[in-house]
Amino acid sequence: MDDDFAKTKTLVTEVTEEGGFFTEIPLPKKGDVVAERYEIVSVLGKGGSSVVYLCYDTILRRETALKLLVKSNAESEARLRREALLGSKWEHPNLLRLYDLGRHNSMLFVTMPVAEGGTLAEKISKKEISSFDEILKIAKEILDGLSLLHKGGFIHRDIKPSNIFFDKTGNSRLGDFGIIFSTTDTRYTSDGLRVGTPQYMSPEYLTGEELSPSSDLWSLGITLKEAVAVLTEKGFSIPQWFKKWLSGLLQQDPQRRFQNAEKALLALNKRLTPPHIIRKRIIVSVSFLFLLAFASLFYFYSAKMVKVKRVPEYVKCEKNLISAYDEDDELLWKLEFKGKINKAIDWGKSSKSAGRFLVLFGGTSEAENYEGCPPTAAIISNGG
Repeated sequence: MDDDFAKTKTLVTEVTEEGGFFTEIPLPKKGDVVAERYEIVSVLGKGGSSVVYLCYDTILRRETALKLLVKSNAESEARLRREALLGSKWEHPNLLRLYDLGRHNSMLFVTMPVAEGGTLAEKISKKEISSFDEILKIAKEILDGLSLLHKGGFIHRDIKPSNIFFDKTGNSRLGDFGIIFSTTDTRYTSDGLRVGTPQYMSPEYLTGEELSPSSDLWSLGITLKEAVAVLTEKGFSIPQWFKKWLSGLLQQDPQRRFQNAEKALLALNKRLTPPHIIRKRIIVSVSFLFLLAFASLFYFYSAKMVKVKRVPEYVKCEKNLISAYDEDDELLWKLEFKGKINKAIDWGKSSKSAGRFLVLFGGTSEAENYEGCPPTAAIISNGG
């Protein structure tokens, strides 16, 4: 741990926005408190422009990860602000949520949950993927989170193993929304530059063509392919159906891929559902429709007919009393029932049932939820 601090406590160079002057700024060390709140515990990782620390949040009294942008310019700061804004907006178990945005010695930082389980990149490099079910779980969870982005008109643009994080229970989360692209929100539109990691970019992204949600699926496909390679090196056999599904993410022509995360997830779940479960669901659905039709007939034929002298324009229900009114809002008559009235349904849309009202009563709930039994019913009619 001390070696980690030794490698990161050297002075860094920053380009100021005013005139491009270089200044040297010391990085925080163990025990330092960032923004009067986050106490530095250890170094979790380092990148080309940032350092990630394990911190203790002295206000909320919990561990948190703090990503400090140590080499920055206007563009990189804009990306981090974008990541913080979007990461704090979405609430999904498979999207990495960001907590806070701030500055330390002029360096921008964001805080987020600690990824106790590391990243998929670490699992791949250490050959720690041990089963096909583990890959299926990652695929389903990331597609589930990605579906929320795609439905909102967003394209992640940087899906790769190092941006898939795991919590202590092994659940995966997609993170790093710094270069996200939106087809609807001008705050997140492309600036014309290709940013990201080339080996995970889709063919259309590399050639500067128009992006779509299927571009993210290509990146996810390459990511999953690397995870599968770990298993094949260990002698595991990968089902042919999964290879075929994976090829649906990796078609060169974006029009031949799954068009978004939701469709890819639907296809995956369909392959994972055993045939006997599908048959059982069909039988249950048909049985439910049959019972619903039978109950509707029972309602109708168990109804009692109540004849009145004048057919009302409308009726009002109050407890066990129904009052009828004409077109001038004059009271025509009142009827009292033994049970509490739930509602009165106007049947006046056809000539055969003109002027009829079906009154449902006998309980405190709606008729269709009356403890599985049809309530007593009455049809108010002029005898026609």
